[in-house]
Amino acid sequence: MVTRSISIMLSGPSVADARAPRCQTTTARAALQPSMATATRRRCPAARVSGTFPGCDRARPSTPPDRALRSLHPLASGPLRRRTGSARSREGTMTETMQAVVWNPAARAYEATSAPVPEPGPEDILVRVAAAALNPVDGKMQGRIPADAPPRALGYDACGEVLAVGAAVGGFAPGDRVWYAGAADRPGSFATHQLVDHRLVARAPDGLEDADAAAIPLTAITAWEALFDRLGYAPLAEGGQSERLLLINGAGGVGSVALQLAKLSGIAATATASRAETRDWCARMGAAEVIDHAALPDLGDASFGRILCAHDTDRYFDTMARLVAPQGRIVSIVGTQEKHDLAPLFQKSASFGWEFMFTRPVQRTPDMARQGEILATVARLFDEGRLHPTRTATFEGLTVETIEAAQARLAEGRQIGKIAFLW
Repeated sequence: MVTRSISIMLSGPSVADARAPRCQTTTARAALQPSMATATRRRCPAARVSGTFPGCDRARPSTPPDRALRSLHPLASGPLRRRTGSARSREGTMTETMQAVVWNPAARAYEATSAPVPEPGPEDILVRVAAAALNPVDGKMQGRIPADAPPRALGYDACGEVLAVGAAVGGFAPGDRVWYAGAADRPGSFATHQLVDHRLVARAPDGLEDADAAAIPLTAITAWEALFDRLGYAPLAEGGQSERLLLINGAGGVGSVALQLAKLSGIAATATASRAETRDWCARMGAAEVIDHAALPDLGDASFGRILCAHDTDRYFDTMARLVAPQGRIVSIVGTQEKHDLAPLFQKSASFGWEFMFTRPVQRTPDMARQGEILATVARLFDEGRLHPTRTATFEGLTVETIEAAQARLAEGRQIGKIAFLW
C-alpha cells in the first residue's frame, strides 16, 4: 500500500520516520461564518477561505494554489469530496481482498494486513470505507485488548458506501453513502471494508465531503447522548433552557459538537479552554462564555445546574462537585483512575453519571437503533446548515505510518476538533 502525501506540513514536532505521511491541516473557519450557513460544496468557492487555523502551517509554496484552497476549505468541491466505488447487489459474491491496519496486542504494534472481504450477517451492512477518523478511544483500546487476543482493526468513525446488506436489513441498499461510529467489540474502520450493524448507521449528509463526515459520528452521538439522554436537556428546544451548562474542554472533538448542539437547543454553555486559539474556536462553536481551565476554582459554589466533563475526570471531580447546583447533574465521558468522595453530591442530591457511546452497541440494548436515529437527525442538521464541520487535520493513506503519525499528533494534547483519514 502506498501512502499518498499532500501538501500541508504537520504542525508541531516533525515525524522522524521518513516514510511518515504529511498531514493536511484544515479548518472550518470559513464555514462557520453566518453567511455560509446554507452553503453546499458546489456553492462554496475556494476564494472564501480565510486561511488556516492559528497555529497550523500554511501550504508550502510548491502547492498549486487551487489544490491548496480546495484542501483547506471543508465544504469546497474537489477531489476530496467523495471516494467511493461502485455498488454491489446483495446477491453479489464478495471476491476482492480487503486491506487493513490492525493492532497486534501481543507485539503492541500496528501491522498492515489483507484478508478476504467479509460477508455481512443478517443485521449487517458491508461498507467500503472512504474516510475514517481518530479518537482518543483508539489509543485506550490498545491497552484494553488482551495480549493473547487476535489482531484487530481499530477505528470508530467512518463514511463510505454500502456494498451489500444482510437478509434482515431494511432501509439501506448497495450504493447508499452512509456514516457511523460502529461498536468497540467489532473490527473497526482502519480498513478498506467494514461490517457494521445497520441499526447504528444513517445516510451521510449530502453537504459534507467524506473526511468531514467521518469526523462526526462518534463525537455527535456522545454529545447528543450526554446532553439529552444523561443531562436531561430537551433536544433542539425553541427558547432558552434554564439550567446553565459547564463544558470542560470545549475545543475537543466532543466539545466542538456539544457546543453547537447546546446553542441549537437554547442552552447557555460556559466552555473551558486555555489557549487563544481554543478560546476562539469555542466561541465560534457556540459557547455563550469561554473561561480558562485555571479559572474554575474562582467560580462560585453551585454555579451550574449541569456539568459535562470531556477531559480528565480525576482532575476535575472535586471542582465539579463544588460547582454543581443542588439537584444538578454531572456527566463525564472520561473514565477515572482514582477513588472519589461522593458525599458532597449526596448533600446536594446531585447526581454523577457516565456517557459511554458504546454502551448501546456493545451491550446490544433494546434501543440500540437510537444511535442510527441520532445520526439521521445530525445529518439533517448539517444539510440544513445548522451544524458545521469539526475536522481540522487530515491524513491520507491506509498505512501503519499514517495512523501512528496521527496518534502522535493527538498525543501532543493540543489538537482542536478532529483528525480524519482518507483511504
